[in-house]
Amino acid sequence: MRHRVADVLAQVHEVLALAAIDHFSDVNETAGQAVRAQLLHGIAVIIEYEMPEQHLISRIGNATFATLLPRTRPGRGTTDQ
Repeated sequence: MRHRVADVLAQVHEVLALAAIDHFSDVNETAGQAVRAQLLHGIAVIIEYEMPEQHLISRIGNATFATLLPRTRPGRGTTDQ
């Protein structure tokens, strides 16, 4: 039994997913900083809504978001829940 638990744990990892918004600087230049802030907030709300509660979501750059996906099987893009 102990070996089966260890085998399962060895197959479960954390994944860091990054999402960058292309051409985001164009929004600031054409629509202004207020629209840029609203857009960033809207994107963050969508990401937060779509991710399970235990996932950590952060804005790590000008237009880049990172999501830590715990208990994610490699190569599957799915999580154990």
